Amino acid sequence: MIAQRSPGLVDGILANVPAISIERLVMLGFWPQLLMQEKSVFPLNCELDFARAKAIEHCDRLDHVCDGLLEAPQQCDFDPLTLVGQQVPNCMSDVSVTFSEDVAQLVADFHKEIEWGLEPDTVTRGA
Repeated sequence: MIAQRSPGLVDGILANVPAISIERLVMLGFWPQLLMQEKSVFPLNCELDFARAKAIEHCDRLDHVCDGLLEAPQQCDFDPLTLVGQQVPNCMSDVSVTFSEDVAQLVADFHKEIEWGLEPDTVTRGA
């Protein structure tokens, strides 16, 4: 209301979906970490980035605009198990990293363990 009456008082407005179901919102915040602990699989950030990039690459075409965004993530049929055995680029290490089946299954579980799991393009790595 203040922004409508006095727009000079604000720099901008960040509008987002309200937390209608706060318990789901909180759960989604630590879902990847919970699964990692339960499965004792702790992938490198570069492995998670690799899986996310491949999911976007695979499903970005669904909205007919290749912009790096998934407009219809629920239609994405990406299977992380297709990445098993591939070399993961840009890991900050002298050792080459191969995408493992354990990591692929973990990434798949991020998105299907619960009915409202994370979308395939969600950033799941730590800072």
